[in-house]
Amino acid sequence: MRIERRGDHIWIRGAIVDNRPHAHDALQLVASAAAGPEAQLQLEHGREHGRLFVIPSRERHALALHDGVVALVNPSSPLAATLRRRWLTTEGAARVCAPPLTASDDPCERLSEMLATVEQTPHDPRVRRVLQWVDELERRGCWRELTLTRAAQQVALSPSRLRHLFKAEVGSPWRSYLVWRRALAALTLAAQGTPLTSAAHATGYADSAQLSRQFAQLFGLTPSTVLRRANFTQ
Repeated sequence: MRIERRGDHIWIRGAIVDNRPHAHDALQLVASAAAGPEAQLQLEHGREHGRLFVIPSRERHALALHDGVVALVNPSSPLAATLRRRWLTTEGAARVCAPPLTASDDPCERLSEMLATVEQTPHDPRVRRVLQWVDELERRGCWRELTLTRAAQQVALSPSRLRHLFKAEVGSPWRSYLVWRRALAALTLAAQGTPLTSAAHATGYADSAQLSRQFAQLFGLTPSTVLRRANFTQ
């Protein structure tokens, strides 16, 4: 199993065969490889079989995937909102996506094409600047500098004005966005060889236990499980 961070999303490529029933905050997309068996999705109301799924945030499920790819998407993002509108026509139920994969389709390419048609970027240059600043702080490891007040200073806005503008442009409240980004940053550091406790402290967590709890709530797996069972790339 290979796990890759693509921007604000996590992609998991390979087999998932020992997944117990669970729920997580991330909206989940699943594409099974056409050459193998269909994915099996166990839900509260029964079992589904198919090549392409969108699973809502907090939907309890168990996935058996012989080979394919899973994308975990920030549930507060405009992308997640668009995916819900387009494919989740009934609340609380996973829906099979169409059209089906053909034998020549690569599941990663199919999901990339799906996401490319709905992915949105902020139009307001001030919000784009703030997001670039967040990226800069992550590269420098300066998470303790990442506050709403300092973000607002980057673009000469009041904190309250930036809070409203950020929500309107990004689709996620400032605080929720930082929770997601910090968890991704901590995993990235740990995958690069930083001890989990040090990675937690570097990204603003009190300890590795707090990081593990929050990460599991977001993604359905703990960081240690991801690092033990998969190759992680960025």
